[in-house]
Amino acid sequence: MRGRCPPLEKMKKNQDIKLIPVLELQPSAFSKIERESPKKSYLEAPQEWINYNQKCYNDSGLKNIKPIEQLSWLFKIDSLSNQELKIILKDLIDNTVEDFDSIDEILNDPIEYAPLIPGGYLFVVNNEIKSEPGCCCGLEDISEWKDSETIATGHGDDDFVYIHKENSQVNISIKKEKFILSEKSYNEIVNAAEIEIEKFIDKSGELINEILKIENGKSFAKAMIYKWE
Repeated sequence: MRGRCPPLEKMKKNQDIKLIPVLELQPSAFSKIERESPKKSYLEAPQEWINYNQKCYNDSGLKNIKPIEQLSWLFKIDSLSNQELKIILKDLIDNTVEDFDSIDEILNDPIEYAPLIPGGYLFVVNNEIKSEPGCCCGLEDISEWKDSETIATGHGDDDFVYIHKENSQVNISIKKEKFILSEKSYNEIVNAAEIEIEKFIDKSGELINEILKIENGKSFAKAMIYKWE
């Protein structure tokens, strides 16, 4: 996907930049009863929404998970315990199986049918989040960060990250900010995120073996992220 790069107001060098994988967990998807959400907006009643979200997560046994920020649905993958991740994966798989006659259809061709994992990547500069994934993003977007010039992070007019590589330098534009780093440094940042993804695949694979009573859970877990390689 390509879009027109916005005008830039700031240009910054030598920043501490990280690409952090996160999962998106929609609270209502984990509620086990019909809960009425707060009638006021997030801005008008933030604590009511915090309480509502936590009650939804509690219903599924996710009692101690902490989002990246209050009211966010995003959670760092390395912050989730094995038990929490098992609950999340089981919910994702169970919802996917509803569209098939049996789990065997998915297991026979996981590259085609295994569910994608909602979430994506935080672009963090000096501990400040500059970009975060929104609707329709997922962990599979690591391929975009590796190879694309334009990354969609949602459906808004400004929901893009623009990456321009030239002369061993990478210019990253997000809204009205621009960040400059060497291509070597950028590759190191992406590689670090991929290392986290590989750890996540290893851990998820073992849990999927338990959930589905199979032995190739790692292949299933990998198919939820790397579908087009």
